[in-house]
Amino acid sequence: MLVAEDPCADQFADHFPGPEIIEIDVSCADGVAVVTVVGEMDVSNSSWLHECLNDVIDAGIDEVVLDIEGLTYMDSTGLSVVVGANRRMRAAGGAIEIVAPTPNVARLFAVSGLTPVLTIRTAVGEVEGDRPNSDPG
Repeated sequence: MLVAEDPCADQFADHFPGPEIIEIDVSCADGVAVVTVVGEMDVSNSSWLHECLNDVIDAGIDEVVLDIEGLTYMDSTGLSVVVGANRRMRAAGGAIEIVAPTPNVARLFAVSGLTPVLTIRTAVGEVEGDRPNSDPG
């Protein structure tokens, strides 16, 4: 796949300002996209993260850091977006690393049985899950 020199240059700036309950920001450096999500994610706005992650993947980025330290709530639709993006990235030979989930969001991953199939860093240097060879589902 041919990728522009800097696929993130201005492409993702203010991608999804969204309503007051969520803010999604994308930045890129050295071929790594950092997607930062702050607020509450539910059925009313999870499609924005879906579109944002798909845009990053379509741009040829093969490493995504999903920074959810400021995500205070996520329902099953948000969970589905993360799992789908993870599956798509892995199929393309890339990886998504989830960073700093709040206790509530971490509990959602655990209760859903996804902690072993997602790469989750609770803090710098700590990993809860590995990149397994099989997709959840």
